[in-house]
Amino acid sequence: MLGNGRTLLLHPLAGDDVYCGAGPVDQREAAGSGSELARLRAAFAGFGEPARAVLEAVDEQTTLIPTQYWHASAATWSSGRCVLIGDAAHACAPTLAQGAALAFEDAAVLCESLAAGGEMSSSLRRFEERRSARVERVLRESRARMEASRGIDPARIPLRNQVLCTVGSDQLAAAWEPLMEQRP
Repeated sequence: MLGNGRTLLLHPLAGDDVYCGAGPVDQREAAGSGSELARLRAAFAGFGEPARAVLEAVDEQTTLIPTQYWHASAATWSSGRCVLIGDAAHACAPTLAQGAALAFEDAAVLCESLAAGGEMSSSLRRFEERRSARVERVLRESRARMEASRGIDPARIPLRNQVLCTVGSDQLAAAWEPLMEQRP
């Protein structure tokens, strides 16, 4: 669910559990008065159902994990015989849920690059060359989703909502299509 300057992701889990990802919320607002739960509820008070019901079901015993996101990317992922993969090399915001996927892909491609033989430095260079375009595409799309969640002029919200209702699912499918490639 998309609000103005905030997004709420609700994903059902086993049983009656629900994963709730909330963000981004301005840090000054997040650090306001009251408990973390009170600030969470206040930040998303304008959301309708099912967000309202989920946030009301959360109690003080629920573990809330406040986070901040930064874009982090190493200029090179290897040095000598050491190599970084996954978030250590190219952390991305959770907006596309691709962090773990990139790490698994990195591991598979690294194994293939090492199995091909040759000098270690050549193997690691092949690994980076093979992964860089896909990683950059995922990072770019992830950052774009974060920017799309930033606040906008309230007068533009009805137009944004109309556009999302009209073409939103097509845009989402088009954005996810490259992520669904068979080979990393």
